[in-house]
Amino acid sequence: MPFKLRRVPDSEKEKLAAAENQRELEEANRAAEEAMLQDSEQMEALEQREELEAGEEETLIARLLSGELDPVPEERSQQQPEEEQDTTTFAGAFLDGFLFRNPSLVDFIGLTPIIAAGFSVQNGLILSFATIVTMTIVTVVASLLSGKLPRRFAAPLYTVLASVIVLPIQYVGENFLGESAYYVFQSLSLLLPLIAVNGLTLSRVYQFALSHRVLPTLGDALGKSIGFSAVLLAISSLREILGFGTFFGLHVPIFSQWHWRILTTPAGGFLIMALVAAAIQFLQQRRRIRKKGGEAQ
Repeated sequence: MPFKLRRVPDSEKEKLAAAENQRELEEANRAAEEAMLQDSEQMEALEQREELEAGEEETLIARLLSGELDPVPEERSQQQPEEEQDTTTFAGAFLDGFLFRNPSLVDFIGLTPIIAAGFSVQNGLILSFATIVTMTIVTVVASLLSGKLPRRFAAPLYTVLASVIVLPIQYVGENFLGESAYYVFQSLSLLLPLIAVNGLTLSRVYQFALSHRVLPTLGDALGKSIGFSAVLLAISSLREILGFGTFFGLHVPIFSQWHWRILTTPAGGFLIMALVAAAIQFLQQRRRIRKKGGEAQ
């Protein structure tokens, strides 16, 4: 029996075409759902990775602020003198802060008073006194409250405490120390309150006070603040003599006629600061080389 082609009705063709279109549509929807699921999985993985990285970054910052990690260990190891002190004692912490790790000459922290107002000995004395008192009280209180206060409240609390200390100093200076002192304190009316937010004080709170007992903290605070004050007074004296030709308001014969006013500006402060820091680093480097040479012989 010969094979005969059967003509497919138009209605069946339409049904077949509709079924094919439906199948293609279902496959396209399934592919789109798979792509969306894959994208959502990728986005979820990316968010988890970002959260993990953010958590690691917060942990790292917290460890840096607490002093557990050294931000530049290689550079610090090169800068640290061989006479590194034991900071667990009062004397060791004091010498480490005053001499071996002077905050102004080694770490270059809290330079605003030196650069902006350290152009006369009177300014230097007032800023030094405010720094020593503020830093000592704040760091000792931080050591006493260590472990009893959440770290997120530490910076605001100690800043307010520093303000409570600094503002009375300015008030007493302007109202009870005479007319000459009034004008000096008035000239420091913008810079003296900044002692309350000086990076030097907050850095010692996080890097030392919160992880040490009261006595080493007191030694560190006095060493750092007195070392800072010594640099401030030395640079203030140089800038006043070379810039105004006076010392503590009294004329210096040699420099009363020959002086450079540019040294009384912030640019001059940076210049003198750089020269003093370079000289100190040069002397320390020569001392270390001589000591190594003596040990080798």
